[in-house]
Amino acid sequence: MQSVTEWAQLNFGTCELGDKRRTRRLVQVAEQVGNHPSASLPNQIERWSDLKAAYRLFDSDQVTFEAIARPHWELTKQSAKGRCLVIGDTTEFDFGKNREIAGLGPTGNGSGQGFLLHNALLVNAESEEIIGVAGQTIHYRKKRKSKKRENASRIKKRKRESEVWGTVIVQIGKPRNGAEYVHVFDRGGDNFEVYCRLLRNDGQWVIRASRMNRYVLVGESEERMPLKDYLPRPRHVSPWVRSLNQAPIDMNVIEVVEVNAHKAIKTGCAAESRQLKAAGRLEAFIGLTSVVAIRLLQLKSLARTDPEVPAQRVVPRVWLQMLKLARRRLTRVHDLTVGQFYREVAMLGGFLGRKSDGDPGWITIWRGWEKLNTYVFVASKLKITV
Repeated sequence: MQSVTEWAQLNFGTCELGDKRRTRRLVQVAEQVGNHPSASLPNQIERWSDLKAAYRLFDSDQVTFEAIARPHWELTKQSAKGRCLVIGDTTEFDFGKNREIAGLGPTGNGSGQGFLLHNALLVNAESEEIIGVAGQTIHYRKKRKSKKRENASRIKKRKRESEVWGTVIVQIGKPRNGAEYVHVFDRGGDNFEVYCRLLRNDGQWVIRASRMNRYVLVGESEERMPLKDYLPRPRHVSPWVRSLNQAPIDMNVIEVVEVNAHKAIKTGCAAESRQLKAAGRLEAFIGLTSVVAIRLLQLKSLARTDPEVPAQRVVPRVWLQMLKLARRRLTRVHDLTVGQFYREVAMLGGFLGRKSDGDPGWITIWRGWEKLNTYVFVASKLKITV
């Protein structure tokens, strides 16, 4: 596992922000955020002059969400090998109704303000390794001017929220040689246009049906049949799909249940509590923290996928040294497996570690990780070794 400094340079060192000095500043900010992801910017960045420079960075028109995140997307796709799951989902960021933030759209039932972030997480299907984010897009809902019912032609012209699925599919593109993509979507991706986008980008898919109890019309006789029995081409499609003249697409139907959702961006990086005052600034910062969140997921999943690997193979030496300092009872810290290492990290965050407790959860690992990073940060400043 890379140090925070190496990780920041790899993921942000090639960002094209119109000025090399901005890129260098972004790498510096990424390292500081990576060391303390859930802290506020003033607590993440030590000096006032550096904090002002960070605010100027996110205020630049060329420092956009995509400009910050795209190098990570490309690194992720380059690392894909074998069968990979492309797990797509949309997260709503609600910054509250009372804060004055220019440019946000309505959230929830319309009482909040924020935007939607659609992510495509790339995971190796065999090893379950989290490779990274392969593509993302931000969507703003429009405020409805009236409660009048819209006619069909107006609805067709309106930018649809479901378009984010197709946008990210095209953004990711076809898999490179030696890789194949299986897109895994929630019910929001149950859209004929999505299926067409996937076909044209050599993608396979598993998509949750939006409504299994709906009826469809089949054949010339327009016989009514439940979706669970038949899944035909819809009668009403977008102009792009109509131009394809796409034949019906054969698919199987299976049941998928979400067991344990991750909370890396909202909880681990405290994204909704950021005090930036404009939508563009928040977009840029979310671009940064979404990459930080992947690092947190990778750290957590490593202990699950390869728990018996010696920690010293994948964990930087300074982390082991500082864990020994934080957990005084550990006498042979370099003999820990990676699973034991993260269990000890979770104990720093309040995990009791009893036999009946099972594996530590996201929150306790995250709290312990913050404490350990504090030790690492101080050690780097004071050049402490154990």
